Amino acid sequence: MSLSSSGYIIDQIIALAYDPSEVIEFLSTKKGFERFSSDYSSKIVFTLPVVHVVAAKQFETAEEAEEWLGYVVHRMGDESINKLERPSDDIERTALQVACYLGNFIGVNWLVAHGAIANSKPSPYLCACASAVDQLAKILLLEEHGYRFSAEAIFYAAGAVFSSAADANEVLHHLVAKRGASVNALCANEKDTPLHCACRWGSIHGVVWLVEHNAAIDSVTKGGVTPLMYACESEIDSFLKVCYLCEGGADCLAKDKWRLQL
Repeated sequence: MSLSSSGYIIDQIIALAYDPSEVIEFLSTKKGFERFSSDYSSKIVFTLPVVHVVAAKQFETAEEAEEWLGYVVHRMGDESINKLERPSDDIERTALQVACYLGNFIGVNWLVAHGAIANSKPSPYLCACASAVDQLAKILLLEEHGYRFSAEAIFYAAGAVFSSAADANEVLHHLVAKRGASVNALCANEKDTPLHCACRWGSIHGVVWLVEHNAAIDSVTKGGVTPLMYACESEIDSFLKVCYLCEGGADCLAKDKWRLQL
């Protein structure tokens, strides 16, 4: 990706603001970032959500977080930490929300230590629950800084793409055993359960944990949709989830309110 085409680069920065793998490749070094920022006026470059981009980075050390985030905040001003940005999905986010969802514990820790807060929804706590990186570490850090557990947390965590059974266990156990979340809670709108969320968006590890901890395997939404139906449509571990639920006794003949059957 060339740094010589200003319009293309600015468009790419906006478009990739919440895709950390591509952002990190693009802004691969502090030197490269400084070159980019010096090529254009501060008025253009630093009205873009650059701090949000950097907040998504997977920092390896606290020193690296200080180098990146410290540099960006210094250039953009202290108020940039809590600035709301509205990306293409039209949901306003702060850097802390982005870090809690896409970044790792080191970045979240830096932001919190430097006064980052977020009053918009979803809260940083819920973003951390839905994350695929350092979930429990971020949750515990936020709890230490006054972010409270809410009943919605179990739905966000169930839909997380856990990379291992151990990760699923530590996060879901914390929410259920220590914060009182219910594995059979009902979401306010569609009456989804955590198992619905895990089957639709999460990985096999969340599904297995919930079923093993007494989640109702054939619970239905307002539209009559079962977790198995969502598992069939899922883009993540679909085959594994379907096999597991069927072997666990899920009703393969169930129909939703539109009379659709698996």
